Amino acid sequence: MSPEVAASPLRVLHVINTLAPVGGAEVSLANLVNELPAHGVEPNVCAIFAGGRLTERMSIPSERIRVFGFPTRGYVFDVRNLAQMVAHMRQSRAHVVHTHLHAASLVGRLAAVLAGTPAIVTTEHNLVDGLPGRWAPAARMLVRRTNAIVAISPSIKASLERCQGIPPEKISVIPNGFPFGQATRRDGEFLISFRAGLGVGSDAHLVLCVARLTEQKGLHHLITAMAEVVRADPSCVLVLVGDGALRGDLEAQAAAIGIERQVRFTGQRTDTADLIQASNVVVMSSLWEGLPTILLEAHGLGKPIVATNVGGASDVVLDGVSGVLVPPSAPECLARGIVRILADSAQAGAMGKRGQTHVVDRFSIARTAASIAELYRAALAGAAHVQRERAAK
Repeated sequence: MSPEVAASPLRVLHVINTLAPVGGAEVSLANLVNELPAHGVEPNVCAIFAGGRLTERMSIPSERIRVFGFPTRGYVFDVRNLAQMVAHMRQSRAHVVHTHLHAASLVGRLAAVLAGTPAIVTTEHNLVDGLPGRWAPAARMLVRRTNAIVAISPSIKASLERCQGIPPEKISVIPNGFPFGQATRRDGEFLISFRAGLGVGSDAHLVLCVARLTEQKGLHHLITAMAEVVRADPSCVLVLVGDGALRGDLEAQAAAIGIERQVRFTGQRTDTADLIQASNVVVMSSLWEGLPTILLEAHGLGKPIVATNVGGASDVVLDGVSGVLVPPSAPECLARGIVRILADSAQAGAMGKRGQTHVVDRFSIARTAASIAELYRAALAGAAHVQRERAAK
């Protein structure tokens, strides 16, 4: 590591697809960016596609946030924006470029190689089934030029080793962290009024699901499960928060099975902490995942969880202890898990408290940021060592 790097804050440029808070990767990046300065890192952020309200969650100066206008189709061939990104990386004199999500990792790492950035780090936020189609050769090259890879759960690390043949020593498991304790705690009067705004009575059970309305989230299985839940508990209401291409299909499904009055589609919202506090149970029905931020936030606020046992869900939810884990694509199991928790409020409360203790201890944002900062320094030291070896030949 050069004397300049050792003596000054590390300048890190994060590259992600968009700055709209559309999913866990984006929210997790905002949380990380806010914590890294406490660990000697100066974070900068750029989005390849579009800006958005995620910047409101980031406590860094606006001049350290840059948005490029890559097209969502054919972005790899946008030479003008790629050249601008390379110039931006050189101008920012970043010690590390840290990429997130597939498109940003492809473009961001390519730009970092062209810019001569000393070290490149990428985070894999989701399970990997294989190399990305026609870009497989480029992806292999970029993996070789990547100094360190972060997997946010052990299952993702195993997937990277199995599907892409990445050496295990190149992959570090560092889970997403969450800034527990920052949410405003709401009293009963507030929550009664808040529930009323959602069309849910104070004596009804509120089942909450926060997700993009896409195939990955398995929401058609959740709608099917809710028919059984409503039969067992007619006052129960599912509040489905999020937007996506499947909204119309899901609304039609709820109507077709006669539970449209028990399902609320709210669209995208930013008051997740209030929604969680107003709920009786938080549900995740995904078919595959990395390590969902909503699970951390729900347990952090003391709520029990019913979740499909995919990705890093079992790292967060302790089956039978802090919630219930069920197989994916099994609506009957999902229904049983929800009914089990709603049927016993004392058990549900105890589960939520145990979940809170578990995640606050293991998934704090301070712990995650400290591990990431340490990884940056190790990646830089390793890159410097390789350069010295090459110079000596």
